[in-house]
Amino acid sequence: MKSYIYKHENKLILIINATMFNLLLICLYLLGLFPAASVLIPYAVIVATLSYIKYYLPIKISSRLYSCQLDDYEDYIQHLKIKLRKKTSLKNYYLFRIAQYSYYLGHYEYCIQILKQVKVESLSSKKYGNIDKLDYYLLAYRIRIELGGERQIMNIASQLSSQPQSKKKDLYLKRIHCYEDLIIENQGNDYVHFLPDDSLLSTIEKNYFIAKNSILNNDVILAKNYFDNVAQYDERLFMVREARRWLADNENAADRKLHSY
Repeated sequence: MKSYIYKHENKLILIINATMFNLLLICLYLLGLFPAASVLIPYAVIVATLSYIKYYLPIKISSRLYSCQLDDYEDYIQHLKIKLRKKTSLKNYYLFRIAQYSYYLGHYEYCIQILKQVKVESLSSKKYGNIDKLDYYLLAYRIRIELGGERQIMNIASQLSSQPQSKKKDLYLKRIHCYEDLIIENQGNDYVHFLPDDSLLSTIEKNYFIAKNSILNNDVILAKNYFDNVAQYDERLFMVREARRWLADNENAADRKLHSY
């Protein structure tokens, strides 16, 4: 979240300056020290309002992605759709966010359809809010291992591996290996404890995979604790639905042999 704010620091400074100037004019006018301020106040109000709409509002909406409120995610996608009318270069970023949103809902087939429309070669973290090819391939991999298809899975993993060396790439390779173990190989991988948790959505996802890892390690009590945490959130999230299903099927799992997941 901090990195996002720092990225828009100049815009925030502009908003703050416009607001402070507006307040100063009002104070001077009320104190009778600057009668002419009455002429400038409407202008200052207009500047402050336009600055809010153009700069602060998009930042405020985007920052909501760090919450787990899917309605906020939908608002942000709608905001991007409106901006597309004047800035078509946002199309790839817009499509990626739709695909990411669909992933969280568990709409994997639709997500694949959307990702196919993204021009991968045009993705750049400098242009699209830190979204680049690595993010694209990681999301595609996550969806594909849920849908199956060994050839497609291997192809996506190969595409990610072929990207230029970076710390981010190394982390993503560890993540896809972790997902492969948990979902395809049905074996534990303690790297789940190092999955990102810098937002509520990523924290929910991390707890979901820790629970799955606990099941594979035959630790039903730990699995129940983490699924209990996940289950309290919005049921539109596929992770929440899966957690609630497991809890319902294994209501007394801590006192008897673990059911298959």
